[in-house]
Amino acid sequence: MDDETICHHLEQLATHLEIAVRYEPTAGKAGFCVLNGEKVIFIDHRLSQRNRAAALARMLCGFDSEDIFLPPVVRSLLATGQRVEDGLPADEERLL
Repeated sequence: MDDETICHHLEQLATHLEIAVRYEPTAGKAGFCVLNGEKVIFIDHRLSQRNRAAALARMLCGFDSEDIFLPPVVRSLLATGQRVEDGLPADEERLL
């Protein structure tokens, strides 16, 4: 599965979770916040598709997505994001 398709699946997951994804200039960063009551993920628009997917996975891994169908590679990427959040090393290149 290519990086663009993985991003698409993660963006669809965010939509299902009622989280807006915005690509804007953010000095190479990504982050999650609640802005005026709306959950928003900001990702630097200059990041590659691969880095966008990794950032989305890190932001979405803490949300419950068990009841939502996701392709296995996307589910694995979310699990990798969870390991990153837990402070354990993750091999994102292997999954993307």
